[in-house]
Amino acid sequence: MALPACAQTPLKAIVTAENAEGRFNGIVVASVEGQPTEAIPAGRLSKTRKAATLDTPWRLASISKQITAVLVMMSVERKEVSLDTPLKAVLPEFADLQSGNVTVKALLRHQSGLPDPSETLTNADGVAQFYTHDKADHGFCRGPLRADPEAFHYNNCDYYLLSDVLEKVTGRPFAQLLEERISGPLGLKTLRLYQPGDREPFTAVDSDGAPEPALSLSVYEAAAGIKGSARDLMRFDTALMSGRLLSHDSLKALWEGEPSLGYVALGAWAYTVKPTGCAQAMTVVERRGAVGNVQTLNLIWPERQGVIIAFSRTAATDWGQLWQDKGFMRDLVVAAWCR
Repeated sequence: MALPACAQTPLKAIVTAENAEGRFNGIVVASVEGQPTEAIPAGRLSKTRKAATLDTPWRLASISKQITAVLVMMSVERKEVSLDTPLKAVLPEFADLQSGNVTVKALLRHQSGLPDPSETLTNADGVAQFYTHDKADHGFCRGPLRADPEAFHYNNCDYYLLSDVLEKVTGRPFAQLLEERISGPLGLKTLRLYQPGDREPFTAVDSDGAPEPALSLSVYEAAAGIKGSARDLMRFDTALMSGRLLSHDSLKALWEGEPSLGYVALGAWAYTVKPTGCAQAMTVVERRGAVGNVQTLNLIWPERQGVIIAFSRTAATDWGQLWQDKGFMRDLVVAAWCR
């Protein structure tokens, strides 16, 4: 996959316009039928650094949950665990807790009711104190349930505990599991967990252009602490759609959006839309994320082997909502997949 020539295209025009308005600074990559169509860098990574490339590593933020969900389904296929396995069946510390009845599937779909790390007190920089350490306190996630276990409540504890489950049933640390089952077999050099002290090749900024405070990215772990380049994420998406990582039945389970919960699937959202400007309806798997001021987006169109990946280093980026048929994400879809 090489960067395209500088010819103006509908997709490039949209990305360039967002950058000119200060609402996007990063890179957009698109493919259809499994073949890359465009890779569009926009803006510099900092005042002194050049534009992003396909191999620039980014914090994937909550796209990490999408990858963790795939690892869970791989363990399900190996019969190491099932979607109906309760926490107390794997983790002894949950044996006498109400939350011990929470299942793997409930964790994947954020129906656990577990404590929410983002609701801990914030420091002077506005960062929740839970995230000010190099490693997450998984014991926090064993606290009393704070929501109805049947309801949808988004929080990172669900995926911290999924990593604990994976480590218990496989006998491998999460970082090793990621390497052995995804990064290594697919040759993904940049897809790794953040480690304490890791430096990034860009400066993330707020909506006014001010640099964000220092963050401990390693604390996000399996929930939002995986990093990777656009090239490697594209390879992951393509391998997933092609059946290299999971069977057809596992993909169906992974991408079954639940209407009563806003079409949340396992580690992502999946829904059918027909944006204005597109000749056909499409079932899209959407995963977006944000850690600090970095905004990330990963869209998959399984039927046409389509992918749109976008990384931005500014909090000013607003993807909008594809199902509302408006916004930046909708414009990306129409330009990349429908023209």
